Amino acid sequence: MASESSIWEIRNSSAYLDLYDLYGWENKKYFSIMLNHGGSFLYYPNRDYFGGIIDYIDFIDVETFSTEVFHTILSSFGYDVDRTFAYSLVSFAPLDVGLNKLESWNDFLNFVKKS
Repeated sequence: MASESSIWEIRNSSAYLDLYDLYGWENKKYFSIMLNHGGSFLYYPNRDYFGGIIDYIDFIDVETFSTEVFHTILSSFGYDVDRTFAYSLVSFAPLDVGLNKLESWNDFLNFVKKS
């Protein structure tokens, strides 16, 4: 599925794709997101995430990515964006300390910069 201002598309986790072949070695225009969704956070401390589904969103344009694009992506999975929380995870960090809630445009900018 693609939005009007972007060409992003959904790929399920069983469809292997070599991102270097997809984007090229010098790519600065597109990125992908691994979206782990539909599960629940359990326990604290030693938080864990259970029951999620992994999908990938490919061909997200760095120049046109916005909270609106992200909300469109979430809506395409059937989520009500007004009742859904989104988090990014710092690579290799435990869930107790590595989760960052994506609420503001600055949160999304920081997320894209780290991607």
